[in-house]
Amino acid sequence: MREMQQRYGMRENASIALFCALATESFLGDFKIICERAILPFDPIAPRLKAVADLLEEMETSRLPIRAKYGFLYYALSGSPVPKGEQPYQDFDLLIRIRDSLVHYKSYAGHTFPDYLQKLLDQLVARKILTQSDIGPHPDWGRLLDRSEELGTWSIQTAKAIMKLVAEVAPQTESGMLHNVLVTMYRD
Repeated sequence: MREMQQRYGMRENASIALFCALATESFLGDFKIICERAILPFDPIAPRLKAVADLLEEMETSRLPIRAKYGFLYYALSGSPVPKGEQPYQDFDLLIRIRDSLVHYKSYAGHTFPDYLQKLLDQLVARKILTQSDIGPHPDWGRLLDRSEELGTWSIQTAKAIMKLVAEVAPQTESGMLHNVLVTMYRD
């Protein structure tokens, strides 16, 4: 794939960002299944895992936004609010906004981005995910994101980091199953 990218100038970094955002959503479904399978009747943590699995089911049924789902899950697991002003949550929020900009794209004409994309672009430049030199005279949002190698790498790291943040506050089960599965899934 890298050879094709170099030879033909094909890059799919916007798609990588989109799929990483989707992976953070899928993680919640996987986490629910892991909680359900980790429940052993004699385990004192079983009622808590059942409550977490039920919470995840209810959040999905209610179609809560992904940020709210992570916030509620983190609180249910740790007893503390998710640290929204810190990393990795800040990058997770940015990844979701990139996803939204691609999925809920609004056409625009002219030589500049609309305000909502310009604000996002400014944040991506500030984070060194994009550079000002990446922006051409007729900017195209999708192509701009595709050209950024940093975006692909950053998106993968961001998705892993938010999943790991939740995994690290998951309770220990008697058998150690929940912890062992999560540690294996998000090992660096």
